Amino acid sequence: MAETYISLYRRAANDGVPMGIFMSVMAAALIYADRLPWLVVVVMAMLLMLPCMLYYFQRKMFVAEYGFTEYSGLWMLGILIMICASLITGLVTWAIFQFVRPGYFYEMAQRGIAFYNAAGDPQSRETAAMLTRVVSGNMLPRPIEMVFSAFWLWSFVGSLLSAVVALVVKKVPLGQQLDHRAE
Repeated sequence: MAETYISLYRRAANDGVPMGIFMSVMAAALIYADRLPWLVVVVMAMLLMLPCMLYYFQRKMFVAEYGFTEYSGLWMLGILIMICASLITGLVTWAIFQFVRPGYFYEMAQRGIAFYNAAGDPQSRETAAMLTRVVSGNMLPRPIEMVFSAFWLWSFVGSLLSAVVALVVKKVPLGQQLDHRAE
């Protein structure tokens, strides 16, 4: 039975959805790590799994194209997956900041002020005073600003990560993976 060709862009969109869900869970865990500190361990584990997931998606395309996929195609796939995933993550993160935890940045600033005031040294007191001025001047970041910053960060990091993972995908020989496709 002949297999239908799936374009790079279709693959990226399809694979970007599970990656976006994964990254959204990671972002939510990070947002709530101040209330449940053990979530930091979850976030770190998920960060370590991110290259593995990218490898899986890039490798799936490499095998589907019988090893003829160019490095640049694998790299572009990874970039596009991360961009699609970042869009989903951005929407979820924005919704959390906007509706579930609208006072998140204020809470973090207040914790920072308390922490630096408790430290007692002159530099810490100056940092607390600066944070107090930020809060009183209503200069805390807005949720959409943080979401866009995170989007660009993840897109850039995803581009670099995709480049490295694509190298690994190209170096691992196909071997038995093609034998299983024939069955």
